[in-house]
Amino acid sequence: EQKSNAPVKVDLLELDEACNFLRMGQSKLYDMVRRKRVPYVRLGRKILFVRSQLEDWVIKNSSPALDSSYIGGIAL
Repeated sequence: EQKSNAPVKVDLLELDEACNFLRMGQSKLYDMVRRKRVPYVRLGRKILFVRSQLEDWVIKNSSPALDSSYIGGIAL
């Protein structure tokens, strides 16, 4: 079996994009990052978010009554 050398495309979100995706303010998201309550990547001083990790995090932290195949108007 041969492994592919094709680069893996990772959709990174900056803070403002992650805030829009999660529908929350920057100060709230900064606080969640500081408390390590949300997945993030730090590159130097810049905080980035992997979209797929945020999607998984939203589903994992959703109430059981929520249909996890359709979160916040975004079909997953």
